[in-house]
Amino acid sequence: MHKVVIESFGVLKGKIIEGVALTPAVSLNHNIYSAEAIDNAKNLGVTLPANWEHTEEIVGDVIYSQGPNHSILYKAEVKTNRANELKEGIHKVSIEANVDEVVESCNRKGCYNLVDGITFEGIGITINPGVQTTTLNIIESFQDWDVIENGHCKNCIVKINEESNDEIKIKVEQLEQQVKELITSKEPQIDSSMLRPKCDTCGKHKKN
Repeated sequence: MHKVVIESFGVLKGKIIEGVALTPAVSLNHNIYSAEAIDNAKNLGVTLPANWEHTEEIVGDVIYSQGPNHSILYKAEVKTNRANELKEGIHKVSIEANVDEVVESCNRKGCYNLVDGITFEGIGITINPGVQTTTLNIIESFQDWDVIENGHCKNCIVKINEESNDEIKIKVEQLEQQVKELITSKEPQIDSSMLRPKCDTCGKHKKN
């Protein structure tokens, strides 16, 4: 017996991520982010670009907000095919910002930069964040789906098994007609022969 299967496939179009972007810490590149500097950061609540690995490849946008315990939170939307590569536990984020002042301080362990006057300019999605306390959580994925309009299947894939083009065309047309009838019908069509007869006295269905 041959069969034709019409399938509709969803295409991943993006992901929404959120998490912690910055906390009071010393970054791997020796920048010191103090609680005071974080509390006074600028460009919160503004839509900024999100890129991939701190390159010119823009993959979406991000909005920063003030969080608890002198932290900065973020919510970003990844709108390109990079959404397919995005993985929790592997990717994190790294802020991109301008600073008004940098004070260098050195000790036996090395030299450090105390930054002040942080103005956020964007965010980088990366596997190597400068501040290790950042987090990335995928909270939503969204897809585009092939749809059926006016009884016709759009962008559907027809799987065939040893059937001629004429046979396929007839069966697809039959399926489309059935879909169209379902869309336009106000009430479901029930085959009365499939119902058990009712008792004339009590009105209940008779047992088989």
